[in-house]
Amino acid sequence: PSHLFELILRLKDQVRPHGEAFEYRSIETDVLAFIMERVSGKRLAQLVSEELWQKLGADESACFTVDSAGYALADGGFNATLRDYGRFGQLILDNGGGVIPADWIEATRSGKHGPDFSPSLPDGSYRNQFWIEDSRSRSLMCRGVFGQLIHMSWEHRMVVVKLSTYPDFLNAAYSVATQKAVHAIAAALA
Repeated sequence: PSHLFELILRLKDQVRPHGEAFEYRSIETDVLAFIMERVSGKRLAQLVSEELWQKLGADESACFTVDSAGYALADGGFNATLRDYGRFGQLILDNGGGVIPADWIEATRSGKHGPDFSPSLPDGSYRNQFWIEDSRSRSLMCRGVFGQLIHMSWEHRMVVVKLSTYPDFLNAAYSVATQKAVHAIAAALA
């Protein structure tokens, strides 16, 4: 394929029945972006700018990494400042702040939890593009490659943003250490 959406259009085989077992696959985020672009007639960057970024009061412009055909890499190519990521987290923590429906935020926090969900989130869940830390706190997280994190805790009324570059694409031990650091920050602020 010469670009991302050509690859998406070639995806045909179902690995297992929907809902049978969780397996995170980044390409599904790109599929969602592809659908949004087709339905709206707008590119993803324009949609995010108009429907989210301008409304949350971001200080700086954000940007997407794009492929050779100009399609945004939705699965890991979104770039913004730490403060603006924090504003996004606060918008979610404020139950959408009138920009995102509050019932959608609550539904997102109510993901299906199961045993051995993930090495770094054993009681975790994933729903609507957000990771849910555990069934008790129902804190939401945006977790990116190489250790990027936006952690939203209703229990502590706290948003933690971490920009980083792990030496590996994914590292469960580093993710666990990061969660421990987030919990230590919450305890110190309590």
